[in-house]
Amino acid sequence: MPHVKIYHGKGVDEEQLKKLLEEAGCAPADDVDVEEEAAIEADETLADDPVIEDCDNTQGEPETLVVVLNPELGDDDQLEGVLKGATARGCIIVGVWPKGTISGTAPPPFKKYSSDQVVWDVEAVRKAICGSENEPAYQDPKGAPQPAPDTPRHCC
Repeated sequence: MPHVKIYHGKGVDEEQLKKLLEEAGCAPADDVDVEEEAAIEADETLADDPVIEDCDNTQGEPETLVVVLNPELGDDDQLEGVLKGATARGCIIVGVWPKGTISGTAPPPFKKYSSDQVVWDVEAVRKAICGSENEPAYQDPKGAPQPAPDTPRHCC
């Protein structure tokens, strides 16, 4: 089972998000504080801090950071640090459009670091998190395919 972390702005029903992830077979880990990790990243101690580890849990499954793409993320000062830190650790970053969203764009930092961008749907989320053989999915809020964003990848 994938090790899943969640990150979202205000206005997101976290219980509904956890329910979506559970139904997709990807329940979030309870032992993770993404905001604490962002603070560590902001201090630029990522490489030297033992708290931040590679995104492989003890079972060898890659970690996934699920980010709810609500409008408030555009004003989130921590978002870029969270995404940059997750990418540096090798995490898969999956954006999920909020339930009922019909229009919008992902925030610029998300476009830089994301792996997938899908609608609030059990099957779409399952494929994005667990579908290792699938190409990344980039969907607009209505579920229509859109071109993959330019995502710079950094070698170690």
